[in-house]
Amino acid sequence: MHVQMSPPRLSLVLLLLPPCASAVRFLVLRHGQTDHNRDGIIQGSSDVSRLSDRGRTQAREVGAALARLGDVRVARTFLSPLARAQQTHEILLLDRPDLPTPTTLDGLREIDLSSWEGRAKAELRAEQPDVYAAWQCDPLAMVVDGRKPIVELWERARSAAWPTLRAVDTAAAE
Repeated sequence: MHVQMSPPRLSLVLLLLPPCASAVRFLVLRHGQTDHNRDGIIQGSSDVSRLSDRGRTQAREVGAALARLGDVRVARTFLSPLARAQQTHEILLLDRPDLPTPTTLDGLREIDLSSWEGRAKAELRAEQPDVYAAWQCDPLAMVVDGRKPIVELWERARSAAWPTLRAVDTAAAE
């Protein structure tokens, strides 16, 4: 089942697999729209943006969709330390109060875009058209402030978040 929300980048992806004693299912949810998303401002891993009205509505819609899937037991919840992820989780609890207390994982924090954070996308597109184009079309080649943010993000996820997720006890998740 795939529940599509607006904008298209916000979605709840739920993979329903046949019962299997050793399978663990993961539900991946991105935070709702933020004031920075709405205003075309790069937020990256900064923690200054908050959910917009639309973002709160999106989170409520996802919470309602999760409530309709009441037979889907959520054994563990992992969150980014960023306030927008925390806000989204708090709103989900309105419809799914049975969600477990979340574990915050720094490895789930969004991409660090350094000097780009807090700046308007239009401004960056005009000032650094090649770098902005790389971000859109060839993200592995994108370099900001001498760093490759996409590569760093994947490395952080691989080394910090993925081992924790892989260690989820399959027996406890059943």
